[in-house]
Amino acid sequence: MAPLLNIDEVLQFAVRIEEQGEQFYRQRAASATGQAAALFTQLADDERQHRGVFSTMLGRLASYQPPTAYPDEYFQYLRAYADQTIFSDAAQKSLPPAASLGDVIEFALGRELASITYYSEMRAFLPPAHHEAIEQVIAEERRHFARLAALKRTL
Repeated sequence: MAPLLNIDEVLQFAVRIEEQGEQFYRQRAASATGQAAALFTQLADDERQHRGVFSTMLGRLASYQPPTAYPDEYFQYLRAYADQTIFSDAAQKSLPPAASLGDVIEFALGRELASITYYSEMRAFLPPAHHEAIEQVIAEERRHFARLAALKRTL
């Protein structure tokens, strides 16, 4: 039988994603001006709030085990996805230090889509009592994407 997914680790990945996202947006806000700086600051604040949502879930799920066993490969996929795709150091290295605002926005758009995918996949592992909270975070990430896309259109 395949080992049960460790929901604690999945939520720890989510907390780490949000921490890295907040750091990314704070750094970009510091080097941007006007509308871009305001948007990056708001996105950083949102990421901090999301981190709190996932930290709260983590505290409440200490003894929860999903009702289904998932293949170890699937858990490895989620780990690699979180580590390599979303606001990770490895992902951020693909963005040159002197990147244009357009490049930064394009990078952020990709990270927001990756977050939506990760959280959508993660939802299957959470008890139904937490589905509404994860759906709210996913909706917020979609709004981030839309706001970034709107800013990109103004360039």
